[in-house]
Amino acid sequence: MKIRSRSRAPQPPALPAWEVWCAGPGDVRLDLGQYWGKATQVAGVWIRRGFVTAVEAWIAESMKQEPVPETGGFCFGALSQSEDGYRVSLETFVPAQNPAHCSPDRLDFGVKALLALDAAAGEIAGQGLVGWLHTHPGHTPYLSGMDLHIHEGFFRAPYQLAVVIDPLTPDWDTGFFSRRPEGPMNNRAVGVTWVPWARVLTLSEQTQDH
Repeated sequence: MKIRSRSRAPQPPALPAWEVWCAGPGDVRLDLGQYWGKATQVAGVWIRRGFVTAVEAWIAESMKQEPVPETGGFCFGALSQSEDGYRVSLETFVPAQNPAHCSPDRLDFGVKALLALDAAAGEIAGQGLVGWLHTHPGHTPYLSGMDLHIHEGFFRAPYQLAVVIDPLTPDWDTGFFSRRPEGPMNNRAVGVTWVPWARVLTLSEQTQDH
């Protein structure tokens, strides 16, 4: 996947103290330490219900095509920092509209999608760019050489995540890739049990009901 220009999204605002930040109905909290151990600068991720449903709806649309192409977008939210790392909230998903190219193994956001991202960034009050998300239909969650090039070029902040979903697996296997303390990104080579996106969606629905 390629990005052709840098986004000018604002710095994410700080969250209140993580321990006292009250989640709303349907929100889901993930401990990245369960997947990367101490090898992550992002210790926890809080996923808002609206983010979950927006991502599911966007990917579901791509699944109607044959063959299923890669699709994706940008993640906005907030963050906090403590001794064991950053906490990041995923609150708003901005789909990459009208990409320059999409196929089963490549997504090129292109200039139009990035201009739309810049416009959206100015309209999302109180949030900043905390990462990006894209799919790997049928070829598992990992960061390819091109993905790593994108992340190093456009998402260099230590708290910015790369989320990769394989929607052709039964539970939509999902990787939440963060930077290791020494800087490089976590990747498939580390060996990890992926987060089932279906579980995130189910947890979101269950917590919304309580």
